[in-house]
Formats: sequence, C-alpha cells, structure tokens
Amino acid sequence: MKVIKRRRVIKSCKYCYEHKLKCDKVKPCNNCVRLGVTHECIYGFNKKEYLSSVSPSRKTVQPKRSNPEEFKTTGYYPYFSNELGSKIASSSALEKKKGSTRRNAITKLERLSTKRLLPEEIYGLIPAKKNFNFILESYFQRINPIIPLLEREDVEVSLSVFFEKPDVANNEKHPKLLQLFTILFSVAYANVAEEQIPDLFLSEKYYSAFQTLVDWCQFPIKPSVELLRCLLIVNFVIDPNMVETLGLSAILLRQAQQLGLNFPKSDFDADGFHATSKAGFGLLWNYILFFEGSSSVVAGLAFMSAEDQPRPILLTENSSTNGNIAVPYARGRFLINDLYRPVMALKNGVCGASQSILDDIDSRLQKAYGKIEGLCSLIQKNEDEGEYFSSTLKIFLLRFQLRYMAITNQRPKEPSSPVHDAYKKGRFNKGILEVLTEGKAFEDKTVRLSFALLFFTLKRLLSGSCYKYAWYSKGSTVMQYLFVVIKDIFSFPKKGYHLQYYCEELKMFLSPDIKECLEADPVMYKYLLIEQLMKVLEIKLAPLWNDNDINAFSLVKKVKREIWSSEVVREFRDSHDEGRLLGCSIFKKALNHIDSIQSIDFEECLKQWEMDKAALNLEGILMNWISEV
Repeated sequence: MKVIKRRRVIKSCKYCYEHKLKCDKVKPCNNCVRLGVTHECIYGFNKKEYLSSVSPSRKTVQPKRSNPEEFKTTGYYPYFSNELGSKIASSSALEKKKGSTRRNAITKLERLSTKRLLPEEIYGLIPAKKNFNFILESYFQRINPIIPLLEREDVEVSLSVFFEKPDVANNEKHPKLLQLFTILFSVAYANVAEEQIPDLFLSEKYYSAFQTLVDWCQFPIKPSVELLRCLLIVNFVIDPNMVETLGLSAILLRQAQQLGLNFPKSDFDADGFHATSKAGFGLLWNYILFFEGSSSVVAGLAFMSAEDQPRPILLTENSSTNGNIAVPYARGRFLINDLYRPVMALKNGVCGASQSILDDIDSRLQKAYGKIEGLCSLIQKNEDEGEYFSSTLKIFLLRFQLRYMAITNQRPKEPSSPVHDAYKKGRFNKGILEVLTEGKAFEDKTVRLSFALLFFTLKRLLSGSCYKYAWYSKGSTVMQYLFVVIKDIFSFPKKGYHLQYYCEELKMFLSPDIKECLEADPVMYKYLLIEQLMKVLEIKLAPLWNDNDINAFSLVKKVKREIWSSEVVREFRDSHDEGRLLGCSIFKKALNHIDSIQSIDFEECLKQWEMDKAALNLEGILMNWISEV
C-alpha cells in the first residue's frame, strides 16, 4: 500500500519559521518590523532548500579550552579566594539545554569565535529606514538611560546617509557605520535577554558586523572618538559587571588621553567640573574613567588613571537624552566609582594606610550618603523607573562600604553561640556546618549593611523596569552578601537587628518600606528576606547568569538548606509567626510577584544544564571563603 506523505504548506515567513515565532502572516509581519529584519520576511520559501542551507551557515568554530579557566574573584566576589573561585569556575558543561528548563541564550555568546564579514554581507544587514526608526526608539528606551553616550538627533542625521546612498566600502563612513551596528547589536542583545527572541542568530550577525568594522577602523592602532564610544557601549552591554574588560578598559583610557579627552585643568570651573561646551566629549571621558576604574575594582587592582585626572564631570540636562534618569544616575555612579580610588590604592600597597588617609575616606563616604540620597530623590520623580535606578545606586554605595570594611577592618574572634554548642554535641550534620564554625565573626555593622543591600536588591528586582533592563539586571550577583547574613543566622538564629541600632546615615538611607519590615519583626525579617530574594533570583536572574555565578548561587543554596533544616533554627522558626511581616508592602509585593511568575525548580535546572557536581567541594570552598572575610 502506498504511503501518502502530507506536505504542509509553510504559512509563516522565513524569519518567524526559523526562530519559532508566531507569525501574523502579513507582509511584512509584525515580528520582522519590530525586530528590523524585514529583508528576511520571505513567504513561500522551499523548506528543503532552507534545511540544507541553514545548518552549515550556523556553525561557528568554538575555541578549545584545554586548561580550566582561572577565576578572577578578587573584587567581583570580594569574599571568595582564588582557590575557591577556580573550583566554582571549573564547571564548563553548562552550554546545553534540555527539556522545558531554560537558560537564556545570552549565556552562549562566543565573542572569540566571531567571523568577519564581507562589505556586501554588512550591507545586507542594514534594515530599512522605517524599521530602523523603531530600533532606534528601542535603543533610547532600554540602553541609553544606563549608558547615555549617544544623542538621538545626532544619530538620525549622521546615519541618514546609509538609507539614502549606502556605501559600506567608503572608509570615511566606517565610524558612522560602526555606530549603526552598535545600536543594532545592543537592541538585538537586549531582546534576547528579555526573551523576545529565543536565540542569538540575529545578535551574532550584528556582532560579526561590529567586529569587522572595528578592524576596518584600525583598532587599536588608530584611535577615534567614535570608536571609543562604540566599543564602550557594546562591551558594557555584554558585560555590565565589567568582569572581563580589564585589558580593553586600559586601552580605551590611554587612547582617550591620546585624543585629548582629559581636558586641562584650566578648562574647569571652581568646583572641578568642565565648564566648556564640549559636554559630549566630557561625558565620554567620564565614562571611560568609570569603565577603567570599575574594571580595576573587579580585578582587585589599583586604578590606572593618575590621581590628578579630572573628577567626575558635571552633567547638564543637555548632555543626556533622558535627563531626569540618566543624568543623576550617571553622576551617582561616577561619584561612587571615585570613592574606590584611594581604597584600591591601599589594598595594592600604592600608599600606606595612615590615619589621615582613612579619615579622608570616611569623610568622603559620609558626604556620599547625602549626595546619593539627593540624586535618588531626583531619580524617584520618574514614577515608572525611579524605583529601579534609585535602588541600584544605593546598592552600589553599600557595596563600596562593605568592600572598604573588608579591606581595612580586623574582626574579632567569633564568640560561642547556641548553634555552635549544639554542633559540638553532635546534633548537626558535619560538612558545611563544620566549616561555618571556623573563621572570624562579622561585625554587626557588616551584617546590617548586608541586609540593607539585600533589601534594595529585592526592591530592584520587583520593580517594573527589571525586565525592561534584563541585560543590565543580570549584574545583581549578591551571593557573597547572602552568605554573610546566612552565616550570621547560623551563629545567632535568634538575634534581632533593630532599626534603632542602625547608624544614622543608614537610617536616612533606608526607604520607608524597608523600615516597615525592620520594625514589624526585627528577628524574623532576616529569614523571610533571604527566602523571598533567593526565589526571585532563581526565577528572574539565574537563567541569565554565567557558570561562575550559577555555581556560587548553588553553593549558597546548599548552605541555606543545611542551616534552615537544623534543629535549632527549625524549632525557632516554628515558634514564631511571620504574619505581621507578610503584611509589609515589600514582602507582600514579593509574594504576589513570585506567585504570578511561573516558578522553576533550580535543582532540576542544574541537572538539565549538566552542572559539574564534582566542582563543588563544599568544605574546601567554604573554608577558603570564610578565610577572606
């Protein structure tokens, strides 16, 4: 009997079919218009030809890694040792995704295996003008508020030539073309982070074009302002925590100096801020200082920029396209970044830890609290996004203070506690808890600052803008601070941290909804905060994290689970009601948020992602971790 084969007609356009998107079947379809790929909105294509041609073109050469990657933890995870980090980083099998569990495609971007394109291939990627206008709008809504280095009017004028008389072979147009693909890549990458696009197919094309144009602009041999600006934007979008940007940041700083972006002091007013009309160059110089400084902090190194470099430049409303958010937010980040300069110099032995230097840092820190609070007041006038940006600024300042304390403070030995006594009697499982009894105690101030940082992190992740800025939100890696408070709970499960004992600057810094939680139950808020924050992190950020961050979070989960299941902690929690806390606005919002989002089984995700369990030598890792705090 002859088998009848059904041949279904493909009604979707080629792009939607390839990316498994729901096509509305109009010409061009809404997806292709929204994503700026109308040139790929093709109907009636031959499925056999498509299947035979798509496989070879999608292959990329993956660089071999014969040796385990060294984990540079000095600043990124300030409480991790290099040995600990190497163990955490040793998992390299996270690339595969199976079943219904998900890992965001941005974790698969391989920058080192990018192929270079021919001029005609780059020309083929330029979208139609009406589609580019949509992409440009998306860029200035989702990228520019965080790194405002482009002016919309300037972009529209300078790029109009490519839609009128495209000529990618013209060397004089390469810098402007680089700007075009900076925008195209950034928006495509942000779309993937938000899961509007399920894969990196379009992002990889744009990134290949970007890297090709960087070569055509003769980087790093021939510096140019446009080249510096575009390299800064793209690399910040990919790596907002600036973990792998140390080498690039040094090159950008030196080339900016070569171009004269570091204005002479005679051009500055009495307050040290640039007073000329070159606000755009001043802003770029400021971001390059920020980029190099932050990269140095993450690597645990002193700043490359000399002490006599200009301090953060005063930003006017004209120097940013999104004034009420981008301007104060940028100023706050520059201010905090500059606080790190003397601290990192102390850490690296550039200068001695004299009392006068420490007093000066303390004085600047006290003033910074007031300045950041003032900037946050301006930011919060924006009802839609104020919560996200103000919480982020406060997190940055609290991170600085904790880093400063970790470098300069000597903590006393940890006193005995009921949990330690219970452990000595053999009531606890050895392993993780055995390690937690070692090391130094955390000062109460360190624990309070960590709780404040975690509260602001929860507020940031619960804000409506978290999803919009998913590419940036993924930088909320707070595992070391979760460890601080969990270890403190292990030592003192019944200890409360009352609002009245917080220092005055921190009381001023805390928002009313955080104070509500502290006053409702000074003991139990510790447990509820940790539980809700870790659930939100699992749901919203874990799929965006790299291997190192996932391993660190997995370790913290194991520590928490062990302590939460201990008899002392379990009995204490069972005897206390969390009802009052659940009525607090933050916890109520978090609970509704968790219930409204489809939860994931994190342990199942680790299995699906083929997590290397052998990499987690818990006792060794935790001992190294504790030894650094």
